[in-house]
Amino acid sequence: SRQGFKADLLAGFGIGLAVAARPDHVFYLAGVMAFSLWRGRGRLAGIVLGGALPAALLAWYWFAFTGTLRPPELGVQSAVFGTFDPGAFLGLLASPRRGLLWYFPPVLFALWAAGRRRAEGLAPLMAAAVLGLTLFLSFYDNWVGGRSYGSRYFASAAAAFCWMLAGAEDDLR
Repeated sequence: SRQGFKADLLAGFGIGLAVAARPDHVFYLAGVMAFSLWRGRGRLAGIVLGGALPAALLAWYWFAFTGTLRPPELGVQSAVFGTFDPGAFLGLLASPRRGLLWYFPPVLFALWAAGRRRAEGLAPLMAAAVLGLTLFLSFYDNWVGGRSYGSRYFASAAAAFCWMLAGAEDDLR
C-alpha cells in the first residue's frame, strides 16, 4: 500500500465522496477508520482531513436547501426500516434474482483472498463492511424476494470484493 500524507488525503477524499453519494457506505468508512486506528495510527489525520471536504460540501448542501444539517430524505428512509428479515439477508446473498453469489461468484475467491491477506489488515475489514451493509439492508421492510433492491448495493459489494482479489492472482493461479 502507498504510504504518505498525500495518499491518506486521497483515500479520505475518496471514502468521503462514497459516503456523500450513498450514506450506507458508512460501513466502508468504518472499515477504513478501524484500519487507520488499528494498523496505521499515523494515517488517521490525513484520512479524516481528506474526508472533511466532501462532508463539509454535503453539510452545506443540506443546510442551503433544507435549512437543517440532516439529509432531506431522512424521514422517508427511516420509515422503511423494520426488524431483521433473514429471508432478505439470504436473498441478498443467494437469490436467483439479486443474489451476490449468483451474479458474482468470485466473491468466494475474494473472501479466501481476504483471509490470506489478514496481515495487511484492510481486506478483512472490507469483508466485514460488506457483511455489515448486507445485514443493514436486511432490516428494510420492502424486501419482496429480490425485486425491491436496486443493483447499487450489489455493485458496491462487488467492487469491494474485486479490491480484495487484487494481488491474489498468483495464489489463485
